[in-house]
Amino acid sequence: MSSNSIVIEIIEEYIKFWNEERIFEKLGYQSPVEYRNLIAQ
Repeated sequence: MSSNSIVIEIIEEYIKFWNEERIFEKLGYQSPVEYRNLIAQ
């Protein structure tokens, strides 16, 4: 693996974490995905 592909993989993992897993106070202590699913119902 080249250093570029390692950096890309790390960034992709962070973006996935940021968009899908992090807990956000303004969203009622839910992840963005959980919040979107809740309001979509």
